[in-house]
Amino acid sequence: RDPANTQWQRDLVVSNVNLSEVVKTGKRAYLERALQIVRDLYETNRLAPVDAWMLDDLTRRLNDFPDE
Repeated sequence: RDPANTQWQRDLVVSNVNLSEVVKTGKRAYLERALQIVRDLYETNRLAPVDAWMLDDLTRRLNDFPDE
């Protein structure tokens, strides 16, 4: 509800990744949503330096993801 709250946005990233690991279908969509949030944070200079690894990690996960 508050896109300006970076901690909540990070929590959404983690939640989407966790969901991608437990659902039977739609895994890719959760990873794509997580990556979009991280990209938005990065592009607006709001991604915490400690979370910079997320951009590469999520990109790698999606590149390695088999087609559904």
